[in-house]
Amino acid sequence: MKVNLIKLPVIYGTAGALAGYFLLHPASMFIHQYYHDHMLGWGFLPMSFSGAHFVMAMYYTLIGLLAGILFGIYPYRISILLARIRRLSITDDLTGIYNRRYFFQRFKEELERSTRYGRRTALLMLDIDYFKHYNDIHGHQMGDSLLKKLAQLLNISIRQPDFIARYGGEEFVVVAPETDREKVLQLAEKLRSVIEKHPFLMRESQPDGKITISIGVAVFPEDGQSVDEMVSKADAALYIAKDLGRNRVVSG
Repeated sequence: MKVNLIKLPVIYGTAGALAGYFLLHPASMFIHQYYHDHMLGWGFLPMSFSGAHFVMAMYYTLIGLLAGILFGIYPYRISILLARIRRLSITDDLTGIYNRRYFFQRFKEELERSTRYGRRTALLMLDIDYFKHYNDIHGHQMGDSLLKKLAQLLNISIRQPDFIARYGGEEFVVVAPETDREKVLQLAEKLRSVIEKHPFLMRESQPDGKITISIGVAVFPEDGQSVDEMVSKADAALYIAKDLGRNRVVSG
């Protein structure tokens, strides 16, 4: 992007300067010749590039240069704006990670890729244990801070091919491409442990004296053949983890 910011204005600016010198200035001299001398012909060309009209030629060259530079910057600025709009459309406002809309779009693509190449893809669905209790005691601002910190910890704890999104409220999802059940259970346990051991603010007020998460896991294609089936399976496993006492991983 930095290269484009320099390269495009230089290219368009040079083209604009040449157009100003070789086109705009001669055109102005032709108009002057026609309206003031009532003459048609090529006599305006020698005058255009003569020393007597050098200042005027530089004037039109400068106009062309500035117009070219602006024209070169414009598409770059538009591309930056469009990229920013797209980033906002797929990003959760609070946590800064991907949002639910992006999750469904990207997860569908991952499942299609897994189907095409005969590979497994895992889905982790998790939420914060007793989050309502934390919110009721400390207020929504502290609850929002907890969500942001937890999203940050999860994001730095997943592997490079994986991606995380906020599913809604205190629920998050992690998609792990090319991951079988054994590996995804290891990943889920790692995430659970990271959150359990982190010294979150006001964690002592929670029923267990710490912030914990429960995780439900589903693996494609054993647990589902579509996005809806995989989400349903992981969600069901998450509820089982809750029923079993929270702060644990359950596989679909």
